[in-house]
Amino acid sequence: MWAAERYGVLARGVTLSRAQAEYGQAWIRRLGLEERARVDHLDYRDLPRELRFDKIAAVGVIEHLGIGNYPDYFARVHELLAPGGLFLNHGIRQWAERLQANAERARALAGERIYRTWIGYLAASSVSFTQGSTGLYQVVASRADPAVREAVPTTREAIYSVAAPAEKRKLARAS
Repeated sequence: MWAAERYGVLARGVTLSRAQAEYGQAWIRRLGLEERARVDHLDYRDLPRELRFDKIAAVGVIEHLGIGNYPDYFARVHELLAPGGLFLNHGIRQWAERLQANAERARALAGERIYRTWIGYLAASSVSFTQGSTGLYQVVASRADPAVREAVPTTREAIYSVAAPAEKRKLARAS
């Protein structure tokens, strides 16, 4: 929504949580971004095969896959990513601290039981990080485009820049 509002991109989110999809769609409506953004209650593996995206961000997905599923996950992301596109893969960072800082709001939204369940989950994740059995990796990768010899953007500003006409066509095909 942020990129759609500020940079005019066409944005599409997918989530396995029906409640999260409904919340996202309601927020999109409140911001008047229905023509530029959407959130679907959908498994990323079920996105239509013909879709291609210039940029893909996966936040909090990799923690749930299991290492044995990584090859299929990255193959599907590669398939969905247009040549020259960028992929951000982000794992857990500062989730427990942020949840605790917003404890009152979280309890109001989800209730005490769900709030405590998440605190427990995030605490266990923290222990795993400390023991070295879990790590945080935030990776930005690019799918090679043999027709283009431009460097991968090195700054956030370059990544969020207004899309060139060719990029806009790619984005339009992805919606």
